[in-house]
Amino acid sequence: MPMPPELQAWVDDYEAHDPFSWIVEVDPEEAEHIAQWRHRATQGLNKHRFLDQLEADRIGAFGELATSKRFGLDKPQLLESGGDGGIDFRVRFPADNVQGWREVTMDVKTREDMPTRYLMCPPDRIFKGSADWFVLCQKLDARRVRLVGWDGKSFVQLEPLRDFGKGPTHPRPLHQLRPMHQLEYLLNLRIAA
Repeated sequence: MPMPPELQAWVDDYEAHDPFSWIVEVDPEEAEHIAQWRHRATQGLNKHRFLDQLEADRIGAFGELATSKRFGLDKPQLLESGGDGGIDFRVRFPADNVQGWREVTMDVKTREDMPTRYLMCPPDRIFKGSADWFVLCQKLDARRVRLVGWDGKSFVQLEPLRDFGKGPTHPRPLHQLRPMHQLEYLLNLRIAA
């Protein structure tokens, strides 16, 4: 479904002037394959209150593939059963003052209905064992995804709960998200698996 002209004009203007986010091209057939596989693996879990589950899996696969491609991370998992527990990527870093490594987890939140003013994280995603970092993506069209910004769980969970009509969420304002070049710098420090 094409965007309304006034929204497309806003997106085009934003793309031309946004130095902090990146646009990545994704193979739609690969995204569809991942979405179909996940849809079968999570049948009956009813993870999304406001979207058809298959459509939610499609949108999410686009964001995860774009993040994977841009940062050279492993491709999204093809789940056997159940969900991913809110963790899309696991990244190993050298540990400070200790021999070995430290694992950091990432959850990619992909929106299609942008412009949005928030990275929205439901409270069930902010708990011990959930992702350490959240990445916000925007699916622009059938091939392109914008990597908008990111932030850590400790900052996202400080946002007071609000309900925008889709259930309670911790909304992190867009202007407070960290720029993608900072995430790129950190991910360049990772230990190759």
